[in-house]
Amino acid sequence: DGARSKLKEKFQDRPGNLVQLGFGLHAGKAVEGAIGSSRKLDATYLSNDVDLSEFLESSTKKYGVAVLLSGHFYKLLHGSNQRRCRQIDEVFFASEYETGDELCDLEIEEDSERHMRLFTFDIDIEALRNEWAARVFEQPTSMPDHSAKSISLASNSSDENVVGNLRRSSTCRRRFDLPASIRRFSVAALQHSNECRSDMGSSDALLAPYQEARRLILPKGTLLYHSSLWKTKEIKVIRTRFTALFFQTYQFGLQAYLDGDWHVARMKLEYVENHFHDVPSTHLLNKMKKSNYIPPRNFRIKLGTM
Repeated sequence: DGARSKLKEKFQDRPGNLVQLGFGLHAGKAVEGAIGSSRKLDATYLSNDVDLSEFLESSTKKYGVAVLLSGHFYKLLHGSNQRRCRQIDEVFFASEYETGDELCDLEIEEDSERHMRLFTFDIDIEALRNEWAARVFEQPTSMPDHSAKSISLASNSSDENVVGNLRRSSTCRRRFDLPASIRRFSVAALQHSNECRSDMGSSDALLAPYQEARRLILPKGTLLYHSSLWKTKEIKVIRTRFTALFFQTYQFGLQAYLDGDWHVARMKLEYVENHFHDVPSTHLLNKMKKSNYIPPRNFRIKLGTM
């Protein structure tokens, strides 16, 4: 219990689910083989490209995205899928023996062994969760008359921290601050109103719609890809926040950054950061801020070196 409490406390301000996944997608060569000893053998893949895939996966945290694609992987996509992706940065790989002056003299060779463009496919899982929660919690529900304690939907245990407000009426609607309370597929608490009375004798009936809606239904059998999948309701919901204005403004800002026009880049990226809460924009702004928004010589290599 102590370890669980510490884990929850550590991630209590983290947006989204408690457990989150990041994916790095890269294309290259690898050697497959068994590594280990006579006691234990593990099948694995070894190559520089495998290491790059791991680098992409770990970098999803820094850029605040769920998926990072390398330029090599991006080139393999069909044009219709390439247009759905967004370049968010570029990185250069230097050896430990190269100094700053040597790096500044390097020439950029796009998507070479030492250069990698970073792309992402923007998704807003929170929007899907909020859309789901709105359907569940907007249903009129009669509330039982209990004490002013709260019920944790995650564990069905008491919780003295009450979040969420209920409309006081003879028939109550469950209303919550969705972005805050649905983040981990649980509502922190429900405050019971003495004015809301019904014949419901158990909280199980109150929680039933929630528990039913949170069930994970996995597909069965073989699923064949079809372009119509991009028109499904779920895909539309997770892409709603990323409008044409979002992509156009960010693209202008990124191109201005790469061209060294940091005045325009700062203006465009700050707009995207403030209006769309975009972490990649914040990352680029922080890189420019290190040199007081004045691009140094050969800044693309200097600021992008890993």
